[in-house]
Amino acid sequence: MDREEARYLAEDLVRRLLLPEEQAYLDFAQLYGGRFYRYFLSHGIPSVDARDLAADCVTDIPLRAHKYKVQKDGSFHAWVMALMRNAAADWWRRNGNKRSDPLPEDLPGQAGVRRSEDRSMIAAVHEALEQLSVEDHIVVELRYLGEERTFAEIAEFLGRLYPDRGVVTAGSVRVRHHRALKRLEQHLSRDTRIRLRRGTGSYKE
Repeated sequence: MDREEARYLAEDLVRRLLLPEEQAYLDFAQLYGGRFYRYFLSHGIPSVDARDLAADCVTDIPLRAHKYKVQKDGSFHAWVMALMRNAAADWWRRNGNKRSDPLPEDLPGQAGVRRSEDRSMIAAVHEALEQLSVEDHIVVELRYLGEERTFAEIAEFLGRLYPDRGVVTAGSVRVRHHRALKRLEQHLSRDTRIRLRRGTGSYKE
């Protein structure tokens, strides 16, 4: 999917939110809820607060979609990401002076690796995901993160998101999934943070 198609997907979602269409709110939550939570975790917000903040964003951002309608440039996805980053910055302004360690206790990582390196690793993966097209990002998100959907379930979700495309098959999603992982690997292979971590012996070449 090229950039124009990715833009269409995001713009179609905001169009449905403005109707308003109830299913659009559910699709927004499925697409962005897990992404919000992981972003807040990777930026040092404790797990409990990250979940609450993600829930607030899933609820509040669609209700503000009418404000995006007047935007003259950018994309709906970029607009959503900006609001997410603003929410994280607001949390740190309110709570930053209460924490001495900017990383949450439950941040995933490997034994013997410094937490600052874990944070760099998570940030690298997050930024690589953002380089994917919107549809590739959806497939990776739904396949591995959150509820870990099957290819058939992802196909059903994409079918609802692209009603004009006709039937989306599990086979076509499997192919897109494979290509998305290849693109993700290419982005990560160029990231110096990943290469440095490999050099520590924590990861195989």
